[in-house]
This record gives sequence, structure tokens and C-alpha cells, in this order.
Amino acid sequence: MKTFIIPVIISIVVGAAAAFIYIQSSKEDRTDVSREYDLVPLECDLMKKKCTKEFNGQTVTFDMAPRPVEIMAETTISLAGLDYDFYDAKIRIFGLNMDMGTIIASLEEKDNVYTTKVALSACLVEDVMRYRIAVYDGNEPTGLYMDFDVPR
Repeated sequence: MKTFIIPVIISIVVGAAAAFIYIQSSKEDRTDVSREYDLVPLECDLMKKKCTKEFNGQTVTFDMAPRPVEIMAETTISLAGLDYDFYDAKIRIFGLNMDMGTIIASLEEKDNVYTTKVALSACLVEDVMRYRIAVYDGNEPTGLYMDFDVPR
């Protein structure tokens, strides 16, 4: 019985020591990129006005309503001026400074304006959530995106 207990105790001690060392070393390697002062100012503030982006020789206008966007409230996102032969037009919205999951929403086209409605969430830790709206054709990224900030 002693020959069985001694190796078990040694294994537990060695495992606990290894876990402690791993946790301590991983704390030193972590970089918190979600701090507000790490966020580079955006060229255009989508919370204040429409923003444009050049894409394949076109000027695409991103807009959100109502403005300013409120967390967990319905928000309409629209893209105007995008002449693209979509098979399945979608956007994906995801946080850049905090992983809050990915919102996937289909875009509806009417008169060369693509629109959808979403509700954005925010983290309790961050004062500002930086999101990216990425335009997809089905599961393929088109390369068109717009970043925006939502204050908590």
C-alpha cells in the first residue's frame, strides 16, 4: 500500500508545481491589448457621421442608425455605393479589443443600398468596444470592412 501512496503523492506535488510555474510564466507573457489607450484613433467616427471607404474603385458609405448606437438596442447598418455581384451578402461584426463572439447578419439590397439590423453587446470591463464590420459573400471575405467604437 505504501508503494502505491508515495508515487501518487509525488505525482500530485510535481503536477501542482508544474501548474504553478506555468501560470506564473503565462502571466508575464500576456499583453492586454484591450486597454483604451492602446486603441489607435479611427479615421472616421461612425458614431458621429457616415464613413466612406474605397473598395475596388468604388466609394462605399457605411452608416448606422440611430446614432449614437446604444448597447443591446436594435441598430440598422447600411452600406451604400457598393456594386458587387453577391451570391449571399452578409456582414460579420466582431470585437477587436475583446472577444464578444461574432454577429453574422444577412444584408438585404434595395436600390443599391444594403441594410441589416443587429443588436450590439459590450463588455463590462472596457470603456470602449472597438468593433469591425466585415463584408462577406457567403463564407468568403470580400476585403471590405469598417472599424467603429461603441462607448459603454
